Amino acid sequence: MPFKIDSLFNNLHWFLWLLPMYSSNVCIRNLKSDCHSVLDVACGQGRAGRTLRKLKPHISFMVGIDLYLPALKNAKQKRAYDDYIRCDVRYLPIQPKTFDVTLCLELLEHLPKNEGSALLKSIEQISIKKVVLTTPAVFLSQDAFGGNPWQEHKSFWSPQELEGRNYKVNGFGIRYIFVRNNERVLGVTALFAFFVSIVFSPLVYFMPSQLAYEASACKDLIPLSRKVFKSSI
Repeated sequence: MPFKIDSLFNNLHWFLWLLPMYSSNVCIRNLKSDCHSVLDVACGQGRAGRTLRKLKPHISFMVGIDLYLPALKNAKQKRAYDDYIRCDVRYLPIQPKTFDVTLCLELLEHLPKNEGSALLKSIEQISIKKVVLTTPAVFLSQDAFGGNPWQEHKSFWSPQELEGRNYKVNGFGIRYIFVRNNERVLGVTALFAFFVSIVFSPLVYFMPSQLAYEASACKDLIPLSRKVFKSSI
């Protein structure tokens, strides 16, 4: 049962992104009509790219970056992006001020704190207009799984820390029913937690530090002149 319900969430990801205060939908709303190029750092199988193609047709150029080759190949097979780069996110081969927006979805928690801090500085330099990210708003324990050694959680970023870096932070999901003993609940319990979270989403949205399971954050940057993108592959 847990596997089937989790698979249901994965298959309906594009629908979940339509929910007004779902963390990923908050990210989408930050991609205004003047955002034409997107870099997705640690893109995985391209879920974000595929969704943006459906919901944000004004985005004309997207690049996905990931180190785990099977996921990157899957993203390419599904034509999630216009170009693909396999590299370590700690050493991004991208020139400053190349993309209008950089996405960093569910990545920070997979890096030690010092490396996550360095990554934030790097993607802020790469971006012209915005950096958009999501990360758990509470510590979650997670080991590597699915053959991907980089799935392990190594740090936790609180909403207050992100706000201290001038990110606007909102929340989704009630941490007290989504998390048990620092682990995400699964199966029927996760389904129950999700629907309860929808009901209370207006409250959680404005109280990420106190209530949220998931944080979405956006940082507006000072517009600078665009530089030409040069692929490393």
